[in-house]
Amino acid sequence: MAKEQAAWNASTGVPCEFILLNSPSGSALGGWREGMDFAVVNPQQGDIQGQLNNLYRMLDSAIPRGATPISERLCEVQRRIQNVHGRSLVCQGKRIVVVLATDGLPTSSSNVPTADAKVELVNNLRQMCQQLPVFVVIRLCTDEDNVVAYYNQIDEEEELPLEVIDDCCGEAQEAANSGNAWLTYSPLIHKIREGGTFVKLFDLLDERKLTPLEVRLFVGHLLQREDEEPLAMGKRREFMRKAQERLSKMPEVYDARRRRMAPCMNLNLVRRAIRPPGCCCWS
Repeated sequence: MAKEQAAWNASTGVPCEFILLNSPSGSALGGWREGMDFAVVNPQQGDIQGQLNNLYRMLDSAIPRGATPISERLCEVQRRIQNVHGRSLVCQGKRIVVVLATDGLPTSSSNVPTADAKVELVNNLRQMCQQLPVFVVIRLCTDEDNVVAYYNQIDEEEELPLEVIDDCCGEAQEAANSGNAWLTYSPLIHKIREGGTFVKLFDLLDERKLTPLEVRLFVGHLLQREDEEPLAMGKRREFMRKAQERLSKMPEVYDARRRRMAPCMNLNLVRRAIRPPGCCCWS
C-alpha cells in the first residue's frame, strides 16, 4: 500500500511523508533519522526515483514488532505538521491527509491495549482535527473483530473528518451491501480512498445507499475524461445514452467483489439507482 501511494503521489506532484509506527532508532520526534524512522517523497526536490528507493529500503527493512503507540506517534505527527507545514498550509488554503495504517488497538505505556489508551487516541484525533486542516484515513490491516469494531465505532460516533477503511475486497462487499452494487469497486477506487479524498461521495460508498442525484454525479466523475464535457444531469434517458456511449470506450477494471474483470459500472443497476423514489416506470 505505502509503496503504491508513494509512486502515485510522486506521479501527480503531491509531496508525502512516511513515518514508521515503531521507531527503529528508538528516538522521539526530534531524533528521527530520515531513511530509518521516516522518509520523504517530494517531487519538487528532484530525483524522484532516488527518493522512492530510499522509502522502499526503509519499508523493506522494517520488521513488525513491539506495541502500538498510535497516540504517541499522532502527537508527534501533529507537532511536525505544525512546525514544518502548518503556516503555509493555512495561508494557501490547503489541507493535509494523515493516513494511519494499523493492525492493532492503541496501547498504553505498559504496551497493552487499555480503555484509557482507546480514549486517549480519540482525544488526540479530535485535537488534531480541530487544530489543523487535516483529513484522517484509518486503514485497517487486520480481520480481528474487536479491532475493526473499535475503529468503526470511532468513525460512526465521532464528528470528525475521518474515514475508516478495510482491504479492497472487504470494502467492495460493504459498498454492495450498502446499496451501491451498481459500481464496480476496483483497486483504483480503493487506492483513491486509501490516499484520502475530499470528494464525499467516495466516503459514503460503504455507509449508505447513494441518492439518485449522488449516483448521477458519481457516474459523471467516473465517465468524464479530461478533454470531455461533464455528463448532462437533465433527462434520464439522455443521461443513460451518453453514459452508455462513454462506457463502451473505457477498458474493463478488476471487480474486487466478484474477482473478475468487468466494466467500471453496471448500467442496468445505474438505471435503477437514478430512478426517483416512487417511480415505477421508465420514461
